[in-house]
This record gives sequence, C-alpha cells and structure tokens, in this order.
Amino acid sequence: MSYLNKKKKNRNFNPVDKDIEEDLFDKIEVDKAYDYELCLDRLFAKLFAMKPGLVLQGEKPKFKLMPVFLARVGSKRTLFRNFGQECTLMNREPNHLQKFIENETGSTSSIVQPNSLLIRGQFKAQQIETLLVKYCKEYVLCKFCKSHCTIFEKTRGIRTMFLQCSNCEANYSVNGLDEGFQPIVWKRC
Repeated sequence: MSYLNKKKKNRNFNPVDKDIEEDLFDKIEVDKAYDYELCLDRLFAKLFAMKPGLVLQGEKPKFKLMPVFLARVGSKRTLFRNFGQECTLMNREPNHLQKFIENETGSTSSIVQPNSLLIRGQFKAQQIETLLVKYCKEYVLCKFCKSHCTIFEKTRGIRTMFLQCSNCEANYSVNGLDEGFQPIVWKRC
C-alpha cells in the first residue's frame, strides 16, 4: 500500500522563463495582496502583446467588408474602385471574384488598374454589396465555424475546388463558377 502514497513527478512541466515571470509581476508591490483578477488581466495583457493575432476560444474575429466605392464611366459602365482591396481582404484572387461578378450580373468586366474593376452596365453600390456578401457566404466563410480564415485550393487532377478552414481545419468542396447567361449581340457592318 505504500506505493499508493507516492506522488508521480511531472516530467513534462516546462517552467515559465524567468524574464516573462519577472515582467508579469514587476509592478506589483510586495505589500499588496495578489488579487486574482489583477494577475489574470496582466497575464492576458502580456499574452496579447506577445501574440497580437491570438483569439480566445469563445471569441471570433469579426469579418467586415469595406464599403463599395463606385463611379460611373460614361453612361453604360461602372467602375468598382476598391476591387483590389476587397480581394486582399477576402484573401481571394481577383480573377475569381471578377468571374463571379460577371456571372451574377450577366455582363462583362475587365480589371483596369490593380485596384479597380470596370463593369459594363449601370449598377448601384447596394447591388455590388449584395454580390460580395453572396460571394463571401459561398467561397470565403467556413460553413462549420463561420470563420473567414480560409484557403481556397484547386486540385489539379479532379478539377474540384476545396475550401480549407485554418481554425477548425475543415476541408470541403465548393461549387465551381458556372458560365452565366451571355447575350449574343449581332453587330451590323
């Protein structure tokens, strides 16, 4: 029975570095009692200072799209001025978002500058915003954890597109872009 009273040594325990431990409690006075909330706040402050991208388990980083800036070019074209910024915010290729906008609007477009998209037709900012929200739901946000930290992959052999989440590590296929309706315009010579 004497073997039950022996304590096992924790061999996997890594002590905190002396520098970090001294930084955590350097300003606490010796006379002051160690309050739990104070110590916890200081610990999280130092933790977030060392790793700014750290998110707690219960919290989710909020994903917000930027407001859409449109400008009319002539009477039949619309310039989406912050197109490149939206693509970098969503971490997607501009060509993929361009094809999605073309399919949904039924018009043609071209990337004029690295930051802007020229769309044929007159569109309001609200219409483009609804397209961006629809694109985010289909191709950016994870279906399981609703995180925007996803990677868009295209397999070579199968021709299937996969969305891989960085937070929950889910991996699932998404629908490819189908060709939308393209009207045939007859030109007279």
